[in-house]
Amino acid sequence: MGVRAHLLDVVSDLAVVLDVITVDLSGTTFIDCSGITTLLGMHTLATSAGSRVEITAVSRAAWRMITVSQTIRPFPRDALVLPSSTGRQ
Repeated sequence: MGVRAHLLDVVSDLAVVLDVITVDLSGTTFIDCSGITTLLGMHTLATSAGSRVEITAVSRAAWRMITVSQTIRPFPRDALVLPSSTGRQ
């Protein structure tokens, strides 16, 4: 089983018992389209189970990719804790 499949399985299991699933991206130094697709898949699974994914401590590298790919759109505004250097919260 690959990392993406494993993460989606974990989120699927957690979404039925937790209201919020927190993903900490503070240690992320690189994220590509596969990582973005995984985040979106996690969001979709959680939402369909009545839960939500909250992304905290977004690193600068992750924030750049999230912004460029417009991944922020499906997430509620308060579900992303942005890096302080962006000047937004």
